[in-house]
Amino acid sequence: MPDAMQMADEALRLVGVDAQQADVLALQAIEAAAPSRDHRATSTAWRARGLAAREVEQLDHAESHLRHAVLAGRRAGKETLAEARMSLALVLLGRGDLTQARRLARLAVSALTGVAQARARVQLALIEQRSGALAEALDSYGLALAALRKHGDVLWEARLRNNRGILQAYSGRLSAAERDLTRAAELYAQEGQEVLAADVHWNLGFVAGLAGDPVRALQCFADAGERLAAAGVSRGSHFLDRCQVLLSVGLVDEARQSLVAGMGELVQRDLVSDLAEAQLLLSETLLAGGELGPAQESARDAVASFERQGRASLVLLATFALLRATASDGSADVWLTASATAESLRRAGWLVAATDVGLMAAQRAVAADRPVPAALVRVAETAARSGPAGQRMRAWHTVALARLSQGNAPGAAQALLAGLRVHEQHRTTLAATELQVHTAARAQSLAETGVRLALRSGDPARVLSWVERWRAGSLLVRPVRPPTDGVMAEGLAALRAVTAQLDEARAAGEESARLQREQRRLERLVADRSRMIRVELHQGRVATEQELLQRLGSRALVEYLEVDDVLMAVVVADGRSTLHTLPAPTADTEMAALRVGLARLARGGSMGMMAATEAAVAAGVQHLYDQLLAPLATRIEGRSLVVVPTGQMHAVPWGLLPLARDVPMSVAPSASVWLAAGERRRSRRGPAVVVAGPGLPGAEAEAAAIAGVYGPDALRFGAGTAMVKEVTAALSGSSYAHLACHGRFRSDNPQFSSLELTDGPLTVYDLEAVAAPPSVVVLSACDSGLSSIHPGDELMGLSAALLRAGTRTLVASVAPIPDELARVVMTGFHTAVLAGSSPAEALVQAREGLDDAGRLRAGALVCFGAG
Repeated sequence: MPDAMQMADEALRLVGVDAQQADVLALQAIEAAAPSRDHRATSTAWRARGLAAREVEQLDHAESHLRHAVLAGRRAGKETLAEARMSLALVLLGRGDLTQARRLARLAVSALTGVAQARARVQLALIEQRSGALAEALDSYGLALAALRKHGDVLWEARLRNNRGILQAYSGRLSAAERDLTRAAELYAQEGQEVLAADVHWNLGFVAGLAGDPVRALQCFADAGERLAAAGVSRGSHFLDRCQVLLSVGLVDEARQSLVAGMGELVQRDLVSDLAEAQLLLSETLLAGGELGPAQESARDAVASFERQGRASLVLLATFALLRATASDGSADVWLTASATAESLRRAGWLVAATDVGLMAAQRAVAADRPVPAALVRVAETAARSGPAGQRMRAWHTVALARLSQGNAPGAAQALLAGLRVHEQHRTTLAATELQVHTAARAQSLAETGVRLALRSGDPARVLSWVERWRAGSLLVRPVRPPTDGVMAEGLAALRAVTAQLDEARAAGEESARLQREQRRLERLVADRSRMIRVELHQGRVATEQELLQRLGSRALVEYLEVDDVLMAVVVADGRSTLHTLPAPTADTEMAALRVGLARLARGGSMGMMAATEAAVAAGVQHLYDQLLAPLATRIEGRSLVVVPTGQMHAVPWGLLPLARDVPMSVAPSASVWLAAGERRRSRRGPAVVVAGPGLPGAEAEAAAIAGVYGPDALRFGAGTAMVKEVTAALSGSSYAHLACHGRFRSDNPQFSSLELTDGPLTVYDLEAVAAPPSVVVLSACDSGLSSIHPGDELMGLSAALLRAGTRTLVASVAPIPDELARVVMTGFHTAVLAGSSPAEALVQAREGLDDAGRLRAGALVCFGAG
């Protein structure tokens, strides 16, 4: 039977493999050592128990066990005592007592020699690193590495490289970080330390996030998370890294929800050191969400926490966060303070943060109408040419502002364009629509400055060009082939089944909490998988004025923009562009009231109520016309129209407005998207697809009428046969498609907006996987044309998904319309399309035979895309 010391040593070895088994064996070693009073074995075993408890983040138990190890170590000799002190120092680090942790670590290093000293030096370096003493930590790692390699200590070399890799990353040396971490993972795997290898893989994701590669970061996090979960290990601080990546791609709400939940876990586990870092990240998250007051409060909390813990350079980071939040509300001129903070961070080794502070200082100097110091301009010019995409974009914006302050408008425009090109290149690395859409917010300041600069020139063509550089750019990025992922497909199938069960339970009045939890879990799975997909992407081009004029012919294009609360429009027609200032933008409440009125008209009611509602809707329509089209009448009257809305105008029922109701009109997210859609083939060889979803009165009659237009070759799916897999397979390569199904627009998560089929929802994710979508699609369900609107007029929803996938023209509703009216209008529409009319012309023709009441109700149907 092994003696007590052998058992204690084996318990230490097991800490990184199986913490629970290590604890059991350590207890046995303590019992075995008691009769002979083997203090060395006792101290080592208590140390193994403490490190095992630390491994599962039970820091109160870990500290208690390690204090027992120190007590036994005092009787065992200086080396055993030093090792116990070193382990206790690591636990105190996690609990936020950095002063005591450094004191114990230094005592341990001074008491040890050889490989034991090298190991202690590795842990001292980690404490210095977490304290913010980056230069000292780097020196300590260098001294320890030479000794560890000399003695062939593979496990401790791996530990050193893992820790140093994180330090290198924070210091901006990302290639060096990648090399250290990759080697650490190899060494851990070589020694069978799978849990520790998984930790390193997580850290590789952290480095990928800093490098501006969120897809790889999320892939690493998912892989490492699965491996840790399989080993029964949870890391309370891992959510911090994931939140940082979510923030980097603009998923602010999700980052905040995850952060708040994770901070609660840190409080429960008493991880004081990590909690202070979480407070700092919360400040950044709140600032990204525009909550300036709470962001300042959280930054102050972080400053206070770091001061209590003696983490001086991290106080600087938190001070920077406070500066950013203060500068954002315009309450203080902070550029001098920011300049000083940047220099302090640079001296402390926080090179990435120092660069960001320098950029902010330069921007605030411009805002304060002060000359930008040459040193800060050099920082910006250097940062603009290397590093993560987000930082390069901020740097180019800083360079542009500095040039503007010097009166160099052409140079400023060049810098702004360079920054937008960085944004466009970065977007093509993101396959997930959600990431492409949200990351546009990072280019907002570049684009808005460019538009203001163009407005200053008074050149409408230049204004149009700048607006188009940013508007709905994700719709110009198309996959060479649709993404495929087996896990995601299985998740969508399971989600459909659960959603169907949930609908049944709700209809029966049964308890549904379990099903709701499962639905949320599956939605998270699908969303996460979509973000990790990599496919080859094609970046479409931005339309020029000349290209638009050639394609428009006798038509007119109206592109709206809002700058500094002023609504304007660029009109392209008759061989020229003109810029117009319009009345104040329509309030969201007025738009909502109009949609409510249209919904009431669709439901029907008493004659008196219908008359009053029709009058209210007519008044709302006239108000919209007076704001949006009347000031442009001399340029657009009598012409077919292409309309590019902005903001909430995407939900306007344009077919109701005078000057637009009787002419062919298409609505596009951007002029470039309209141009690209028009260049696609007008038809496909496949048969028409007609679908009637379940639970929708009139859907079967509508589908029968439409199928009759296309004849016996049409593929028709009824309420009992409209299965998602079969319908999506039929859609690929078809010529025309008509889907009369219940539509659900999910404002909380537009990618789960759906059409209801027999076996459950056909979501945006399903549509994005259609290899060759129909040239023309009609969605006759209520609200199927609605989209969620994000910075840059980026759209998410069913209509945006079809245009992104390659559909040339989409007809959909932005408000409810009566079932019988939908059947009549849609039958007329498809008949006209087959007779050779364009979809935009066909929609006008389908409304011509209606009375005034019918035309009012049918105005909610909008032609999107090429028209």
